Amino acid sequence: MPMHKQATKRIGIMSAEIQYAGHWKIPDTEEVFEGTLHYNEETRVLVLLLIQPSDAQTFDSHILASFRVPVICGKLFSGSHVALLGCLRTNTHTHVGSHTTETVYVDYALWGLEEPYCESPLFRGCTIDYGAVLEWAGLCYYDLDTKKGQLGEIIRWSHENEIKLDVTGGLHLRFSPEQGSMSFVDYHNDVTFHQRIEARLFYDEPRRWQEIMHDADWLRRLIELGKGREVGIRGVRYLHPSHLLPEEYGAEGQDRYEPADVLLGTEQRDVADENSRRWTFLFNLSEAYERGALRAWFEKRDELEPVVDLYTLAYTDRVPSAMALFLNLMQALETYHARFVCDSVKTYKKRVDCLVENTSGADSDVRDFLCDSGQQGSKSLYLKSRISDLLYAGGRRPVSPKHMSFVDFPQKLVDTRNYYTHFSPDKKDKAFGKEELPIVNAELMALLEYHLMLTLGFDGETTLTNVQRRLRNR
Repeated sequence: MPMHKQATKRIGIMSAEIQYAGHWKIPDTEEVFEGTLHYNEETRVLVLLLIQPSDAQTFDSHILASFRVPVICGKLFSGSHVALLGCLRTNTHTHVGSHTTETVYVDYALWGLEEPYCESPLFRGCTIDYGAVLEWAGLCYYDLDTKKGQLGEIIRWSHENEIKLDVTGGLHLRFSPEQGSMSFVDYHNDVTFHQRIEARLFYDEPRRWQEIMHDADWLRRLIELGKGREVGIRGVRYLHPSHLLPEEYGAEGQDRYEPADVLLGTEQRDVADENSRRWTFLFNLSEAYERGALRAWFEKRDELEPVVDLYTLAYTDRVPSAMALFLNLMQALETYHARFVCDSVKTYKKRVDCLVENTSGADSDVRDFLCDSGQQGSKSLYLKSRISDLLYAGGRRPVSPKHMSFVDFPQKLVDTRNYYTHFSPDKKDKAFGKEELPIVNAELMALLEYHLMLTLGFDGETTLTNVQRRLRNR
């Protein structure tokens, strides 16, 4: 125990941390290490401190020669089993004549997974609590049921049926309203009622945990798009064949898999903000389900992922500046156009011809806006043409810039991008100033959101209305 205390002091363990001591083993080896798993509930940091006497085999042997260790199997002194996934060695410290400690950061700690299954773990899925998504999901809420002639008020929990669907690759999604437990009689001054939305990902075939969490994160980003706020992960549980409910319980199919707890490491965030309201939603859960957007989100993932990676940075507090966000959004729009509209001059010119044919009135103005003289004589597709095409949007024009004319907007966007990437002083006068970028960024986000919604299957009129409403409330 004294060795544990010394190690704890060295990495600055805080009062919010919980410690789990036991024996730890790396699969396909015979060596067993003593050590303690530290978990900080506030910062969500999981650290395993392995300890060896000075005369034992060193950590620099072949057993821990790699900086990354996929899995470490643990058995706590309490008798509980735990599997540590995504382990990263960061530091070895030798106390001369005493002991050596190895610091290992851990992505996930899965409780109850015993060693035979821990060595090459495959799972059938997981359940996720995304936290502050109750209003977006719209599946449950508490209200007061006031009855005439009575002095009291009844607090009622209202809920809808769960939403479930099959998506690509043998993945089954399910969203369920869940009510927390409470006492029948409560004499506390303050009484709290609990509710949450549980998302369940279940697979036809077993998957690696990292694949499952990749899918869970992809679903999280769809919620961010719809909600208009950053979404975190409040809790995760895993589904494994070793945790099956007995048949006499009456559960069938995926419901036979009893979820087991997971601790989240590597500072994975829970976002408690429930600030977003319906007027900032582009769509809610039921609309995404009815329009087929949930299925399309996964089916088109390979094409969408680079665009969404650039876009969702806007919802985090990790954006270094408005300039960085502007460059991200411009890159996202260029990538979207190349992947979902066209990526060759020949195809683009045919597209412009079709758009002009379907436009009444000033045909030449539309053609010049979409394909100026420089583009007409070029063998490559200009960024300005891509941005112009997305802004025109078949005549719907989802974004109308407040600070300049619609016609001049694409060129100034390109000039601004070129100024900030190449930083030529002679381009400064043509670019948006830093004080203008927050407004420009909001308009670019709205433009990208409009096209993403169309790609997911939403109709143009509804999309236009919802995107412009969010833009006004940003």
